Amino acid sequence: MLAPSDELLPVVRRSGDSNGIVSLTAWTGDALLRSGQPEAAESILRETLELAHESSHALARSDRVLRNCAPCLLELGRFSEAEELLLQAEEEAGDSPVEQRSSALRLADFYEAAGREEEAAELRARLW
Repeated sequence: MLAPSDELLPVVRRSGDSNGIVSLTAWTGDALLRSGQPEAAESILRETLELAHESSHALARSDRVLRNCAPCLLELGRFSEAEELLLQAEEEAGDSPVEQRSSALRLADFYEAAGREEEAAELRARLW
């Protein structure tokens, strides 16, 4: 399943097309996580995060990449790092109500996964 991106990624990297690289690395990271490879997904999503700061591509918004990297860390049992990324994503969501809500919901999901139901409930209550 990932072979096309494995073959395409070096070509896109050589092209210098930062938007293409961000799109492909974000997709690849998500696919790796969904296929049960959180270590590989984290690695490529962190690369995507670095590239996001240089790109104008919509997928490159760092708050989105941070939110997508956090589940990798959860899978790896690195809860404090995941929380740090999600809090950073919440800060970087900017003025967009949609992005702010998405970041807050992902943080609430994290709190539930980490057994911190009270914090999750408080955060969800603020959203409604």
